[in-house]
Amino acid sequence: MKKIKVGIVGTGYTVGIANNHVNGYLACKTDCELVALYDIVPGRAAQWAKEKNLSVKICDTFDALLDEVDAVSVCTPNYAHVPLVIRALERGKHVLCEKPLSTSAAICEDAVRLANCTDRVKMIGFS
Repeated sequence: MKKIKVGIVGTGYTVGIANNHVNGYLACKTDCELVALYDIVPGRAAQWAKEKNLSVKICDTFDALLDEVDAVSVCTPNYAHVPLVIRALERGKHVLCEKPLSTSAAICEDAVRLANCTDRVKMIGFS
């Protein structure tokens, strides 16, 4: 069975939700492998990976992360979720997005419409 290559976007320290995603992926050793990180703040993903002792690729852009993975966890601030989810789905990636999908229902419409047109796994994390 092929392991699903996963990347995490958003390693900030405001809430720290990315920690939960890392722990989950590390617990699923036979099914998936955490392979890449990206954060909009230069250097933050590398520092975060070092603190967590993660051996992953640090990407300079979100598109570079998408080049490396089959699936992505979106762990950014709420206002940033929809554009990242849309870009990941357009690139054929599976998506796990932290709640909420957005700060308003209207902003979600394009993402939901696109999600309904793809066979990729899409999920909002309610943890």
